[in-house]
Amino acid sequence: MYRLWLILLLCISCLLGQTINTITSEDLSSGSFQTVTEVLQGRVPGLVGENMGGQGGSARIRLRGTISMLRRNQPLIYIDNVRVDNSMTDNGSISTSRLNDINVNDIDRIEVIKGAAGATLFGTDAASGVIQIFTKRGTVSKPS
Repeated sequence: MYRLWLILLLCISCLLGQTINTITSEDLSSGSFQTVTEVLQGRVPGLVGENMGGQGGSARIRLRGTISMLRRNQPLIYIDNVRVDNSMTDNGSISTSRLNDINVNDIDRIEVIKGAAGATLFGTDAASGVIQIFTKRGTVSKPS
C-alpha cells in the first residue's frame, strides 16, 4: 500500500508541476524537535511559524504566497487523511492551535504542498497550501 501511495504522490507532483516537500521519520529522529511547528520551520523553505503564546500556546503557520484579508491564509492540515480543524481559538491571552498537540515521535512522515497547487487536489480551501501528517502504524505480532 505504501508503494502505491508513493507512486501516486510522484504522479501528482509531476502533474502539479510543483515539488512536494516530504519530511520522513529519519529526518525527525536526526533533530531534537519538540513540536510539529519546529519540524516544519526547520525543513520547509518558505514556511513561517509564529509562536502565539508561552508554554502551551500555539503557532500560526503560513506558507509563502497568498495573503488575504477576507480569506484564511493558513494551510489546510490533514492527519492520516482526515482534515483537522485548525482554526485559532482565543482563551484569554493565549491563542491555541491543535497542530502542536501531536507528538513528534508518533509521526511517520509529513508532506507539504505549497500555494495554489494544493487547491488542485483538496479544493479552494487549500489555496494557501496543505500540510499532511501521517502517523506511524502498529505492527501485528505475537504478544511477548
